[in-house]
Amino acid sequence: MTEEVAAELVSEISLDVDAEKATPRMVALLFFDYANLTGDGKLNLAGVFDRLFVDRETKKTVPIGIFIRVAETVGSTVFVTIHSPDKKVAAGFAFAVPSENVELKDARREGEKHLMFQMLARVQFDAPAEGTYWVNVGFDGKSIGGCPLVIEFRDANEMQEITRGDA
Repeated sequence: MTEEVAAELVSEISLDVDAEKATPRMVALLFFDYANLTGDGKLNLAGVFDRLFVDRETKKTVPIGIFIRVAETVGSTVFVTIHSPDKKVAAGFAFAVPSENVELKDARREGEKHLMFQMLARVQFDAPAEGTYWVNVGFDGKSIGGCPLVIEFRDANEMQEITRGDA
């Protein structure tokens, strides 16, 4: 990229980097099959997908992993809700940064620390309809991001072969 193109792109975007860093937000949301932690603290996710096959008879998902990374969410609970295609809540859970980490928020405000928090959860829920489910992340009464999860019904014999739609 040439300097002229880069300068033009920057001039088109109004961005206050410091304000952006201090804004509560969802940084990542991924659905996965397996996870492990390396000796040096790196998280590995395997079987990342965005489509899930559900048994047409039971209309219940298999347990799925959800990885969520948020920034600047210290001091209040983060709520995760899964909304069906008809906008009803199909499932949900909540998490918070442990209270002993609250001091980090104050230190970061003095310019010493930028705080992100990540969590892994397993969730299983009833899926009464096929379609796009919306997984929303909320903080302080506002949505800070979300991600779609497409659900397709399959017959039991098809479910024996695959359970995820990202082959």
